[in-house]
Amino acid sequence: MKINLKQINIETIKNKLIGQEFKDSNLLIYLQNFFEKRIIKFEMIDQVVKGKNIKGIIYFQDNTSYFIKYGDVLKEVNIYKQLKNKCCSFIKYIDPDILILKDLSEAKWYPFIWTKEKIKIFLKNIKDFSKLNFSNLPHAYEIFKKNKTKFNFEILVIEKYVTERWLQNNLSIIKKNINLNILKGDDVCHGDLHDKNIYFLNNNFYFIDFDQIRRGNINFQIARFLPYINLLNGPIPEKIINLDPEYATLVCCMDVYQCKEMQEKNILIPGKTITSTLPWMIRALKLTPPDGEKADLLLN
Repeated sequence: MKINLKQINIETIKNKLIGQEFKDSNLLIYLQNFFEKRIIKFEMIDQVVKGKNIKGIIYFQDNTSYFIKYGDVLKEVNIYKQLKNKCCSFIKYIDPDILILKDLSEAKWYPFIWTKEKIKIFLKNIKDFSKLNFSNLPHAYEIFKKNKTKFNFEILVIEKYVTERWLQNNLSIIKKNINLNILKGDDVCHGDLHDKNIYFLNNNFYFIDFDQIRRGNINFQIARFLPYINLLNGPIPEKIINLDPEYATLVCCMDVYQCKEMQEKNILIPGKTITSTLPWMIRALKLTPPDGEKADLLLN
């Protein structure tokens, strides 16, 4: 049976598949025909769906499972080809909207238990990734400047983490420590690294979802990920790696921007890393303690 993926309604698929068993979906039929075995469940990896992209794990009746991404995957296919199985391998790029990675039945996905040993392995793996050879990657600093990103700290008041008075007293210190130059570098950076874009297999971490891959500063990439470790009862960022206060500041600024963007789109942010990045910045800059109604939700 030939399926025209262009005619598949993405919202219908999303509603049928998130956290449920597969039901009468053209995508289901297509994938079952491709694998020649019955799919029993689809588990969404990232609940924030950008554009027409869906990514998750498909589970089969024979207890095997595969990562799949449906949507705009051409750029990522080129990245996987350049990777040559060094960080992850893919099975097939089909029709042309589906990317399927290898059998990951033995892989461990989010949530992780972040032991000291696992953190050490992660840092080694991400640094090894940063040294890989890729061609024609954009630079993080140039992307940021082109987008003219602005940080609206009022979202911290709106979310009730701090009061307006706190913001007035501390904002000038925060702004003085925003240094976009720490984005600069020639390291290979994932660009969208979070705990649902990695998996653990054979005592190593592997990375997926490369549609935002770029060149930049690997230390900032690491700093951007540290709050995800903290959110899962791991150590606070500065206990893992010693970085200048500018890193904590810019990481928090990025979360401030994301919170504002998600609020405008009425999207719930899974995990809310701002609960880790804001106190990290406060500690790094020695700001006054947060005084909002929800300040007790911030991690220490």
